[in-house]
Amino acid sequence: TASIVVQPFFYEQPWFFLLVILLLGGGYYGASQIRYRYLLRQQEKLEHIIEEQTAQIRKEKNDLEMKNQIIHQQTEELEESNKTKDKFFSLIAHDLRNPFQAILGFGELMLAEVDEADRKDIKSNLEQMHDSSKSLLALVEHLLNWASLHTGKILAKPEPVQLKELFEYTVKILNQVAQQKKIELRTEIESNYTLFADPNMMKTVLRNLVSNALKFTHKGGCVTLKLRKEKVHYMIEVEDNGIGMTDKMTGELLRLDANNSRTGTDNGKGTGLGLLICKEMIAMHHGEIFIESSEGKGTKFTLKLPAKGLSED
Repeated sequence: TASIVVQPFFYEQPWFFLLVILLLGGGYYGASQIRYRYLLRQQEKLEHIIEEQTAQIRKEKNDLEMKNQIIHQQTEELEESNKTKDKFFSLIAHDLRNPFQAILGFGELMLAEVDEADRKDIKSNLEQMHDSSKSLLALVEHLLNWASLHTGKILAKPEPVQLKELFEYTVKILNQVAQQKKIELRTEIESNYTLFADPNMMKTVLRNLVSNALKFTHKGGCVTLKLRKEKVHYMIEVEDNGIGMTDKMTGELLRLDANNSRTGTDNGKGTGLGLLICKEMIAMHHGEIFIESSEGKGTKFTLKLPAKGLSED
């Protein structure tokens, strides 16, 4: 008889179980890898967010520290500025008091001796009162100009300025003062240059510098206005052979907190405020002012102004 061999179903085969195990293991591994990569991406995103937030916090902290430094610096500058201005006004108050006291003193003297004083004494007292009044008026005008500059009431209004004409105008209005002291007032002009600037400010600056030179120059002396061009700058010089200054006086001359009161060769009083105004007006024209002086030999003020002026800034 023939024997019948019954073959087992495929799922009963040993290889089938091995295949199932491999498939399940591969699927579990694949799922694990997918989950691992997903978690890794989420972790990377989280780390990136943390880094961004940390960087933002650090930036905000640095910005805050920088702002605090700026505020601290500005506070110190403001305190220093207030101290400087307090000292400045203290000095000005002293300079204002002197001419007032002189006017009052001579007025009281004239009132007390009005019946007995002769015309010569009266004339002398009136001349002294007149000189004190002129000093007082000049100081008040300087104060008004300085206050106007610092409150923005005076702004540069540039237009073409013929520097030769500016020199001629300055000589014309101050020539009488020069003649009274027998001082030669002369000009040396390289060429008739044109500067785009505020004409009133330039007149004020040059008038102050020349007037100052005349005040501190002896009778028979000389004051010279010079104009030349140096590359891209105009150089305006006001030079005298007057009493000059020490290095210490020169260093403090353009400082707000320094006492720059001096007596000129005709006993006229100078406060230095006019020079401070000159410095600020020249700065508004992007220029600089330099001082050279030797005691007993004279002083030279040099204005260095950009030849392009204000129009092309």
